[in-house]
Amino acid sequence: MLLTLKDAPLRSTLVLGPGLVQAGTSQRLAVLGLRPGIAFQLVQKTAGGGRMARIGQSRVAIGAELVDQLKVEVSR
Repeated sequence: MLLTLKDAPLRSTLVLGPGLVQAGTSQRLAVLGLRPGIAFQLVQKTAGGGRMARIGQSRVAIGAELVDQLKVEVSR
């Protein structure tokens, strides 16, 4: 079942689903390591509604506007 990143649990392994974002945004996310099918974890919620994600050994900030657009599945 796909959830928005906003509704995804912290510290669970998530898999990024197909994106519904603009092409430029999709390219920027890919540069940061967020591509469809990639596994990552949310580690923190930010005060402005964004999220901090850990992808491998890197941490990236995801803004509140993208949190509502990105779809993920909780990996089991």
